[in-house]
Amino acid sequence: MKQALCSSLRHRFVGLGLAFLAAGAVQAQASPQGESSGFYGEIGYTGLTYKEPEVKTHPGEVRLIGGYEFHPNMAVEVMGLLSAKDSKLEFFGQTFKVKIDNIWGAFLKPKVAVTPEVELFGRLGYARSQRSVSVDALSFSESGNSVAYGVGASYAINKRVSLNFDYMSYYNRDDIRIQGPTLGVGIKF
Repeated sequence: MKQALCSSLRHRFVGLGLAFLAAGAVQAQASPQGESSGFYGEIGYTGLTYKEPEVKTHPGEVRLIGGYEFHPNMAVEVMGLLSAKDSKLEFFGQTFKVKIDNIWGAFLKPKVAVTPEVELFGRLGYARSQRSVSVDALSFSESGNSVAYGVGASYAINKRVSLNFDYMSYYNRDDIRIQGPTLGVGIKF
């Protein structure tokens, strides 16, 4: 039942993200002369690497970002990631399933335009991660908070739509690291 509920929430989260971006695209076409309100959104896929002593695995996440650009070189963002793919690993003859259930965070995003189409950016903030591990009928889940940071680049296809790539460290505490790249599509509203 818990797995069905999580799957249902994941589908709603992705559906909400796609609806959010579609609404932004419609609004962007209706806006005169391509003016932007400063608000933007992004949906992407994150290939995570989860590491702890003697363990390394690669779960996947769907990531949504909502942001507001309050200065040409600075924005604030909220971010959410939900599990899209768990991963399995062999450890002491047992098969473990590792899943990053979700990650939520808030960030400052300093940025600079290198050309009219290319923008480089950084992110610095705080994130809460929840992960679960199961083997056979046993399962446990834990969560934790950590400073999160990353760097990336954005390529503007037009005044409203961009392709974005970044590499983020979402969690780095107590010998546990969660990090990885994301490829996404962004829309300015």
